[in-house]
Amino acid sequence: MRKVENQSKEFKEAWNENCLKTICAFANTAGGKLYIGIDDAGNLVGVKDAVRYLDDIPNKTKDILGITPEVTVKKVAGKEILEAFPYFSVKRRWVKGWVKGWVKGWVKRKRRFWH
Repeated sequence: MRKVENQSKEFKEAWNENCLKTICAFANTAGGKLYIGIDDAGNLVGVKDAVRYLDDIPNKTKDILGITPEVTVKKVAGKEILEAFPYFSVKRRWVKGWVKGWVKGWVKRKRRFWH
């Protein structure tokens, strides 16, 4: 894997709320892949207990964004990383409030739609 970020490839060291912003952005554009366990410089840091995220990430994104990305675990140089691939969404999505800034689209939170 060539470790360079671009418009369709984003690296995060760990899963956090900011990853939702990236997933939302990919769903609103031509798509892309989010790699968790790689720092911004492209160095492998790995993810501890990566298998538990196979359910956690899709469930969290479905609850908050209303979309379900495909998530896989890949082993690279003896370390586990996560690859999240959100499919393009015809319906635009928003992330507001708990994520710094705005991303186009809708977010469903606590059974209320905010825009």
